Amino acid sequence: MNISKQYKEIIVEELKSIAKKMTETSDLDEKIYFFSATYSIMNRIFNLEFNPTLVLIHTVLQNACLSISARVDASIRGQDRAMKIPNRLFDALQEKVVDLAEIINKDNKNELFINLQEIANISYLTTGNGYYLFNKGMLKI
Repeated sequence: MNISKQYKEIIVEELKSIAKKMTETSDLDEKIYFFSATYSIMNRIFNLEFNPTLVLIHTVLQNACLSISARVDASIRGQDRAMKIPNRLFDALQEKVVDLAEIINKDNKNELFINLQEIANISYLTTGNGYYLFNKGMLKI
């Protein structure tokens, strides 16, 4: 990824901080709040130093956050009680945020694609079809 060392360091440190904050709380709304900062940091950086890869990362993280947030909101309101939030969902998401920081630090595009794919799969799990695939054992965390 062609961004300055200064901005790369900011992203890496911010992602690590976000993952730590997500780990420190058991409140689902707070976890989502902290997770939303993942795509926000990408946006702040690409506003200063544009990079198409940052836009891709931003888009995957933002869509993940919106999907997971919608499922948590529905769960809290007691809607669609057939769909549960798997116990490991947020643990897996936190791990992927830490991995993303390390991948960006190493500038490894192959690992980046795999990481973004895993984040997308975690968020897809919160959709009706994703949850169905999870229960069939086809979609794993």
